[in-house]
Amino acid sequence: MCISCGAPEAVAPDLVGFYETPSGNGFYSHCYFKKQPQTKEELERAVKAVQACCVGSYYYAGSDPEVKKMLRRAGREYAIDD
Repeated sequence: MCISCGAPEAVAPDLVGFYETPSGNGFYSHCYFKKQPQTKEELERAVKAVQACCVGSYYYAGSDPEVKKMLRRAGREYAIDD
């Protein structure tokens, strides 16, 4: 789903990476979380990266109620994979 906008990586470059196919054709290009947030500050940046993702391709499949609350407060309820 990634359109290669670069916004999530710009918000949290330590957490979000970008993968492009070696052929460079862009067909398999996508952004991804290369590191899971470990601190409160990283978690805040991760939620901001989810907000910055213009195509809504990030989902949280965990069970931490605080993470779910942060995503809801950020207006990203769709990102909670219940």
